[in-house]
Amino acid sequence: MARLTEEQIMSFKEHMCSDEKKLATLYRAKKKPHDECSVSFNEAEERKKQNWEEVVTLKTKVRMQRPKPVGVAFEDRIWSMFYELGFRNLNRDEYLEIKWGDGEGDHKQIDVLAVGEEAIFVVECKAASKLTTSSFKSVIDGIEHYKEGVIRALRQIYGDKKIKFILATDNYRIGEEDTKRMTEKKIFHLNENAYKYVQGLLKSYKSCVNYQFYGMMFKNELISSKRIRVPALKGKMGGFDYYMLSIEPETLLKMGFVLHRTKVNDSMAPTYQRLLSSKRLPTITNFIQKGGYFPNSLIVNFDTTSSRKMKIQFDLAENSSEDSNAQLGMLSIPNAYGIAYIIDGQHRLYGYAGTDYKRTNTIPVVAFENMESREQLQIFMDINENQKAVSKNLRLDL
Repeated sequence: MARLTEEQIMSFKEHMCSDEKKLATLYRAKKKPHDECSVSFNEAEERKKQNWEEVVTLKTKVRMQRPKPVGVAFEDRIWSMFYELGFRNLNRDEYLEIKWGDGEGDHKQIDVLAVGEEAIFVVECKAASKLTTSSFKSVIDGIEHYKEGVIRALRQIYGDKKIKFILATDNYRIGEEDTKRMTEKKIFHLNENAYKYVQGLLKSYKSCVNYQFYGMMFKNELISSKRIRVPALKGKMGGFDYYMLSIEPETLLKMGFVLHRTKVNDSMAPTYQRLLSSKRLPTITNFIQKGGYFPNSLIVNFDTTSSRKMKIQFDLAENSSEDSNAQLGMLSIPNAYGIAYIIDGQHRLYGYAGTDYKRTNTIPVVAFENMESREQLQIFMDINENQKAVSKNLRLDL
């Protein structure tokens, strides 16, 4: 495919918006389930024939509203979700098109386009007024057909960012074959459950929501081909090999993933984590920002089963001690989204996200590898049920 011309790029950008005030105005309009307008009395009578209703009658105008069409309302909800996630470069209207091939008809209208610092999300929206069973084979095949051309065009405009294609649906039953096809083609299916989950993340995780969101969208995809290498001790406990290491919070935040109890994570069942406490998180962040710290270790599990390139590697150091069964070495970890399941310590980890110390501090971590989710659940239960709080009298003695 030939590169986009300057004229094509300008035409594309005319339908994008990155102005904060204009985006805020768009957001307020898109969050409403109805369209609004103010018209003259004569025009109001005509609009009533088109299902518009009077809301307020003013001296010279009539304020009216009408429910948005199902498809438009759904696109607006998805657009608003990305705005709430912090994206500030979004399509301003439904007329955004991109040239993806050399043919005359090789252009694609995009329902929602969200451009972030690290990634771009291209969203196809499908909504029905009532619950419907439908095949999405043609839609999925269509995305696959124009996908590479759209990626090349978007990278010409915005640089070498990660790009994720999303099929967002509302009121549709999706068959197993379509679900499998989307997984194979790395198209994320944002269904009703996933949408509700993101809304829960927005409420609980606030400004650090994108770490879990990116982990969900790009799970087991590389952030960078350059591996993360950290000194570590290798030991054995409970029949499992484990590693003790220290790592910067921001690095672990990007690689981390929390197995929340939600239908979105059913394929990784059993799941065991609750969403963060929205009240507790700011308190922890404030504590860290003022110089506080937690000397106890986070517990994680590295999931390296998806491919060979996801394997972690431990290189034994020279002249290791013979006085201990622990081994000293260098741990090499693939720099990938969602590779590290946070078994214990998610509040401590996410507490660092809004601080000045997320890049400069290091936090202690005990890491397992390829531990089944049932075993992770058992560790979580053991920590949260079998560990008893220090009694008040003992705290006073200490």
